Amino acid sequence: MAFYAVTSVLFAALGGFLFGYNTAVIAGALLFIKRQFHLDPTMQGWTVGIVLLGALIASILTGMIADRLGRKKTILLAAVLFVVGCFIASIAVDNAVFVWGRFVTGLGVGITSVVVPMYLSEISKAKFRGAIVTIYQLAITIGILIAYVANYALAGEQDWRSMIAWGGAPALLQLVCFFLFLESPRWLISKGKEAKAHEIARKLDIREELEEQPTEKKSRWSALFKTPGMRLAILIGILLSCFQQITGINAVIYFAPQIFEFVGFSTNEVSILATMGVGTVNVVATLVAVWLLDRAGRRKLLLVGTLGMAIALCCIAIAFFGHSQVLDMVSLVAIMVYIAFFAIGLGPVTWVIISEIYPLGVRAKAMSLATLANWLFNYILVLTFLDVITWIGVGATFIVFAVLCILAYLFVLKFIPETKGRKLSEIQKMFS
Repeated sequence: MAFYAVTSVLFAALGGFLFGYNTAVIAGALLFIKRQFHLDPTMQGWTVGIVLLGALIASILTGMIADRLGRKKTILLAAVLFVVGCFIASIAVDNAVFVWGRFVTGLGVGITSVVVPMYLSEISKAKFRGAIVTIYQLAITIGILIAYVANYALAGEQDWRSMIAWGGAPALLQLVCFFLFLESPRWLISKGKEAKAHEIARKLDIREELEEQPTEKKSRWSALFKTPGMRLAILIGILLSCFQQITGINAVIYFAPQIFEFVGFSTNEVSILATMGVGTVNVVATLVAVWLLDRAGRRKLLLVGTLGMAIALCCIAIAFFGHSQVLDMVSLVAIMVYIAFFAIGLGPVTWVIISEIYPLGVRAKAMSLATLANWLFNYILVLTFLDVITWIGVGATFIVFAVLCILAYLFVLKFIPETKGRKLSEIQKMFS
């Protein structure tokens, strides 16, 4: 890959790291924040979920912002929000200030979740696009793992403020090195700046594909539903984003220490250490996905991933229903297996699919809509997870997630086409 292609991918992918770190770091920090600020289960859910509410709101607006300012400036806007949000939350004197800081951080997360996979898709060659967009998901998983490491390293001192503050550091790096990544040439084409677009495409080594990209101005929201094919693409993006969340992944990511306490890990440090195992499995399996996506294809990984998740969730549920020492170990292993199957399927492939299937003129708005659905169900899940466990029990909760995985499998089987190796212009013709 060309120098500017590598730097553009890496510095954009830092947004994925910021996403992962700043959403997962609350898992360990909450163990100490809830005692300092005297939070009941409902307030704990609100404190965790406020990032997701910020992300939800930002995802609605990001399509319009990315169309107006460009992909690069929108990524930099997110970096500013990460810096400000982490600073406010880390100096909070009460939970109200902390929540406001996390809300601002959530705005950065929401912008990143829309614009970074879209940007990576637009600067990639077709034969590498799956792997390059999956680097974003890999960066998320690395961010999650580093958040867990920070939780463990600072747990002895109960220093939740440092856990939160470090979330802004990669954003500062993005701002300092902004000149090392380039604007999306496809966005420049949508603005009629074809000479500049082809100059950047040459630096990114994607001129051949760009020449096949039709000059397409941005469209109104109504264009999202103009044709049956476009409506199908919108439906696929929304439902795939919903399934990524309602199958339970972020209940495990955000509340892993509490889940491991249910399993029998008695201290904060030990449960956070077990949580680091979740983060490690997530990273390793996503590395496998980077290698497989442009070989095995999107559809096959989704089918294998959702089926594997369903089986693992059933094992977790059975272990919690039995609740013996042996079954507790079974549940621990099953949680790791569940994470691994998510990390090769719904985790990375969702972002790849929704970055590929929309035409240039409506891509930003369509991705905003799909990502809005993602954050909405993420928010609902996190806000209610602890209360649902109290209501129906841990085992029954994981059975519900297993059933939803089966529904996701059937949805993929029926509606998701294979897009491996196809140019963006070819994929758009599939839905025209």
